[in-house]
Amino acid sequence: MKSSVLCQTFSASGSSSCHLDPMAFLLADSFQSSLEKLSGEEQKADKLAAFELQINSANPGLQCHRLDNIKDKNFWSARASRDIRLIFHRVESSVMLCYVDHHDLAYDWASRRKIETHPVTGAAQIPRVQGSAGTGKTVVALHRAVHLTRRKPEARVLLTTFSEPLADLLQDKLHRLIQGEPSLIERLDVLAMQELGERMHTAQLGKPQLITPEDLRALIQRHAPAEISRIYGEAFNSTDTKAEEG
Repeated sequence: MKSSVLCQTFSASGSSSCHLDPMAFLLADSFQSSLEKLSGEEQKADKLAAFELQINSANPGLQCHRLDNIKDKNFWSARASRDIRLIFHRVESSVMLCYVDHHDLAYDWASRRKIETHPVTGAAQIPRVQGSAGTGKTVVALHRAVHLTRRKPEARVLLTTFSEPLADLLQDKLHRLIQGEPSLIERLDVLAMQELGERMHTAQLGKPQLITPEDLRALIQRHAPAEISRIYGEAFNSTDTKAEEG
């Protein structure tokens, strides 16, 4: 599979210093799989470094530098902790997190690889962004939302999630990303799915009359008891009944 490539800007010098546009950010499957092999504390340090790389790549604590004596001259390294290094690939059209590991292992991984582009589309030959919880998909979604808002000044952008607490957290992170740009904040909404549904219903049909969780449970048990038992087992109905009686 291929990942779409976002735009990017670099420092004018083109030297070993590195400045990355926060909109240009991709994750490769190799990064996600290598991240999962680290300890919890190491993963936390790497995620913080990845976030800082997008927000403030000039932070001297990252110690970003181009790797020498390797096949692909576009590989760079960023410091996540005393011994953990984040390997990323930097070209004109993209910045991609590729791998993370202990210092020597990370550099060895980069020394044995070269990233090519598709001969027709020019896209990097990398998997699309995907992965289990904690692998960075949310961070990419945040930056993609900001990118779209900047790219289309006449449009509004909506970022949705199933959880209201997560929606609040994402809204806070977005404000940090685009602080000083009030016009972007006004055009970028972060909503939980339920709130989005209520807003759409209100706009088209008026304020919705929501069923209570208790009434919803009663309707399900009344009209689909056989289906509930088939999927969840007999214990599902008996447990709810005892809970209501108690």
